[in-house]
Amino acid sequence: MCLDSYNIGFYGRSPIDDPLNSDSGDRSRVIRGGGFSNKAANARSANRHSGRPGLRGLNLGLRPAKGIAP
Repeated sequence: MCLDSYNIGFYGRSPIDDPLNSDSGDRSRVIRGGGFSNKAANARSANRHSGRPGLRGLNLGLRPAKGIAP
């Protein structure tokens, strides 16, 4: 779950670099990525859904990552 408020049309009118939708009128947040029960095409950070803070589910969580040195 991200800090961004969810708005389906936000990216069409947002800045290109690091857009943050802090619209306080919408209480839903952006959920990114996919889980173990999703198809591989949905397991990417560009996959966006909405959910309220405090939402729990088997497909929600943290995926730590470590950078790979060139």
